[in-house]
Amino acid sequence: MITATHTLVLLYLKMFLTLHPLYVSNTQITENTTTKSLEIVCKMFVDDAESAINASNKTKKIDLYATPTTTSNTIVLAYLAQHLQLSINNAKVTYNLVGYEHKKGTVWCYMEVANTTKINSVLVTNNLLYDVSTKQINIVELTINGKQQTSKIAYPESVLRFNCQ
Repeated sequence: MITATHTLVLLYLKMFLTLHPLYVSNTQITENTTTKSLEIVCKMFVDDAESAINASNKTKKIDLYATPTTTSNTIVLAYLAQHLQLSINNAKVTYNLVGYEHKKGTVWCYMEVANTTKINSVLVTNNLLYDVSTKQINIVELTINGKQQTSKIAYPESVLRFNCQ
């Protein structure tokens, strides 16, 4: 089982390995029972995220190191919505982008799915950054009912199913 610590080690290793780069993203999906929502944090390397987002959006290029704007938020959300999709109890859900920020070479995107009810299953379709590298690995950590499950997928696979009962 891959833990959050393992994920961080993998992310920081990429910054130091230039001959054999790693292509890794980490998505954490956590149920907030107080607000009846899912809180999502997606972490990607800035250079990879910029390449993917700018390649998918031909009209306006963004700089993820710059202060986020309404336009950049819209562009980031469009990329995320296309490459990270969720279904809860077999029903597709949409999320809102709360915002994003850069931290030490990574970009952290914060999203939220509002008005969740009892969650029995989660289907995650995640092909983030597959357009950047065929070596891409996406790690997904899901915490529902206080129970954490972690899984990884690698190009070209993109679907993860989690049983939350």
